[in-house]
Amino acid sequence: MLKLAYISKKILVALEPLDISLARFVKYSLADLNILIISMLNNQPKALNWAFFIFIKFTKWIFRDKGEKMREIKFRGIPLFGNEFVFGSLIIEKNEKGEDTYTIRRYENGKVSYFEVKPESVGQYTGLKDKNGIEIYEGDILKSNSARIIIVEWDIRFGVAQFIFKNIDKSSPYGRYLDTYNWITTDSNDVEITGNIYENPELYENNNNKWTRI
Repeated sequence: MLKLAYISKKILVALEPLDISLARFVKYSLADLNILIISMLNNQPKALNWAFFIFIKFTKWIFRDKGEKMREIKFRGIPLFGNEFVFGSLIIEKNEKGEDTYTIRRYENGKVSYFEVKPESVGQYTGLKDKNGIEIYEGDILKSNSARIIIVEWDIRFGVAQFIFKNIDKSSPYGRYLDTYNWITTDSNDVEITGNIYENPELYENNNNKWTRI
């Protein structure tokens, strides 16, 4: 039992530097259920012990070299009286008619500027970049080396908020997850921004949430 307690403590120490969602969940779950885990390991075959260690190793491998970096939260939008995107934080307020207004707060060269933007043009930064180092935002149109055309969308499904990318040549009701550990970051040289749905509406149209080439 003392040996198992020592092992459990070592696992907690190993997870301590990992402060990212899954690792945090594992770390705090271990802390809260330490006694239960020790009991399980003491009463189950050695295979369970090994499986547990493999899981910890796999978790650390997933988050290797990631540190505590988080996706930068910022937005873009096209001003009501302009035709180019401005970038910054997003402010949503009610006007005198009770309608939502969207304003981008930009901080640049020590100066703060405010731009009321067109609601339909607002998009959030995904935290990813294309092969040219250009930041990928919600609403961007991407093209891969395999000729896939993809549109980035923000979606909430099954109670989970996520960025997804939809292959408009082969429409799917769900698309694919677009996150820090998925397709684009594992092969960033495969994707390039070719436009966006706000500045290039002549390229594609959206019918019942299904994008098609015009």
